[in-house]
Amino acid sequence: MRFRLTTRAMVAKAAACVLLLPWSCAPGSEAVPTHPVSLRLGAYFPPGGRVGEYSIVLQEGFLVAGDLRIYGTEVEAAGYSALLVHARKHAGHPQGEADRETVVAGSWAVDLTREPAEIAMSQVPIGHYFDGSIRLRLCNANYAPVFAGTTEPVDRESDLWEHTLLLRGSATRDGTTFWSFQISVDVEAAVTGLEYAATVKEDGVTRITTRLDLAALLGGIDFAALADASGHVVLSETSGGDTYEKLKRRLQDPSLYLHEEMEAVPPVH
Repeated sequence: MRFRLTTRAMVAKAAACVLLLPWSCAPGSEAVPTHPVSLRLGAYFPPGGRVGEYSIVLQEGFLVAGDLRIYGTEVEAAGYSALLVHARKHAGHPQGEADRETVVAGSWAVDLTREPAEIAMSQVPIGHYFDGSIRLRLCNANYAPVFAGTTEPVDRESDLWEHTLLLRGSATRDGTTFWSFQISVDVEAAVTGLEYAATVKEDGVTRITTRLDLAALLGGIDFAALADASGHVVLSETSGGDTYEKLKRRLQDPSLYLHEEMEAVPPVH
């Protein structure tokens, strides 16, 4: 998706010095006021772990991603209303032309079994943020990811090394028969078109959280049919066939990256 960042230089002056954006602060431009916002990454997993006909226990889960970008526009230009946050739509995207961009550069290994981790506390220009992108990356020396929310690098001996996604756990239909699984996905891709509904302003949102929907990602996998004689399922670049390829494509689907709903509409005063 292409955006015309018509006031890019003006926004960069406000945001670049905080987020180290690559644009220079244009002299003579008027800075957009900012507010502190916590930018977080995590996962959504349904209570009880019910995914289709299976109940899943996720014992370990990591996603390697980087360079989160969130696009927005002036609150007034978005036609924002606290009561009708999605009332105004426009050609090409829900809230109008993007004229501001917040970027958090880096590479992170996100623990999908824990609460979302903060990747940055940023001074974000006021506005309504409705679109975004993130890059899926391999865990390797080229990107040198750190565990999200920390400065701890991922060790080369980690099972996550050279993968983008790593999931381990078990699945059952009836609570008596269990199939263990290990899933690793290897992909480098930009996932664009992430949907947000966050208004940054005084008394607006204080955090913007992006969650990978694990239920949607794992839905449709027939663990019983894929299990070997020992009851173990392995999906990877070298095994899993069509199921692995579908999973790989699904990981790149922007609709699986959810903006936490309770953050969407700021309180009305």
